[in-house]
Amino acid sequence: VLIPRLRAYWFNPKLPFITLPIRDFQHREPDGWFHPSEHPTWPERMLWYYLAFPNKQVAQPDDMNKVLAVTQGVFWHYFTQSCLEDMGLLRVVNPRGRNSWDRVEMALEDKRLLSRGSMDGVVNSDNIVILDRDEGFEFKTMSVNGMSFCPKGAPDDMARLTWWRTKHPEYYAQNQEYLRMSGLGYMRVLILGLQSPFPMIELQVPFSYSEAMKTADKIGRAQSELQSHHDIV
Repeated sequence: VLIPRLRAYWFNPKLPFITLPIRDFQHREPDGWFHPSEHPTWPERMLWYYLAFPNKQVAQPDDMNKVLAVTQGVFWHYFTQSCLEDMGLLRVVNPRGRNSWDRVEMALEDKRLLSRGSMDGVVNSDNIVILDRDEGFEFKTMSVNGMSFCPKGAPDDMARLTWWRTKHPEYYAQNQEYLRMSGLGYMRVLILGLQSPFPMIELQVPFSYSEAMKTADKIGRAQSELQSHHDIV
């Protein structure tokens, strides 16, 4: 759905001049909220500690490889979102955004469970005739070697979805949490390999109530345990 259109666009790009920022490399400080990009695979006890002792959280030191990988990943995120917005394949959900990526990213929030995050976009089904409804959009970068283990097949091929769920459970859980909060039925995941010839993988991840509730219930139990702890103290 997205890959052939994006490849054709990159052969003859009409993207206007844009400035892509390099964000400062900082760890997110604990803020009492659960973030789907970071916490969905944390065990329940670790989530409790995150809530109970936020000032005692110690981030793991980053090595050079991670710093460079994250930095170029951010660049490709912004660049690809800008291209897809220019093509009309991502909806503009925030018209007042200063940049194209600000205009297409969807802020999601569950105030009851204190979970919030930012989905990379919403696929615009109005401009893709084979889609009968909008889908969530998430963009990932990966090494070409890592991508080579993905089975061949269509975006909704079960073998591919199994690879995504078992080999990259943190991304799969993030997809499910975003789908739960957005109410969308599918997540369109686009993966770009960071080496020539820049291979791409496209996945269509369906919403799974049982999988999404594993994370939601775990968050809820951690919050309940924290409240019980405060009541005892």
